[in-house]
Amino acid sequence: MKRLAQNAFKGLLAAVVLFVTVAMARAVVGVGSGVAQSALPSLLGLLGAVGVFCLGFRGRRFYIFGHELTHWLAAKAFRRQTSSFRVGLRGGSVAVERPNLFIVLCPYFVPLYSLVWVGLYGVYLALFAGPPSGGASFAFQVGLGASYGFHLAFTIWTLWAGQKDLLIFGTWFSLSVILFGNTLVLFLTTLVATREWGAGMGLFGGHLQSQWATLARGVSALWALGLEAYRRRPGTG
Repeated sequence: MKRLAQNAFKGLLAAVVLFVTVAMARAVVGVGSGVAQSALPSLLGLLGAVGVFCLGFRGRRFYIFGHELTHWLAAKAFRRQTSSFRVGLRGGSVAVERPNLFIVLCPYFVPLYSLVWVGLYGVYLALFAGPPSGGASFAFQVGLGASYGFHLAFTIWTLWAGQKDLLIFGTWFSLSVILFGNTLVLFLTTLVATREWGAGMGLFGGHLQSQWATLARGVSALWALGLEAYRRRPGTG
């Protein structure tokens, strides 16, 4: 009975997370449409990385190292003890004391190599003071899109193949958190790129309200149909 209640709670929580994720994704589309042309180099980099991945050039060990390193960094951020850091061609692992939800799932929505790329670009800007050249800016955008495409392709591939990480907190709940995390990264990236923080948060809040109103109307209609069907049962007045 306790397990059933836990699964029901996780299912309800997953539905709430997905509800918020849909509103956030709609806000990303609304804000990002205004900068679609300027984001073209990043889109080309992303599509190029996904295309290379699909052709079989995957750099599996490189991804596994980043995956386990993200686990390790998250564990250190929460001051957890770690041991047995292992990376191999067929997989990797890192032992973590009392892993929480973020430590377990963060490699699936934290694009580590994209963050490293942003950091390297920041070092470049610090060393060469002044506005970046057109070529440097273009290379940064392409690299950012390619690194995120690499993260996205490998995340989908590894989840499709099956991951034990998802079993710790439940598969469906974990997938909803991963989808939310990736959408949140895109949302924040879009807001940083456009500097439309007010508009983005306004869209997000507006979509939450409209979705809630739609859900409420749907539940109300289903409730009314159920009551009508009950009243029409044979033998009821």
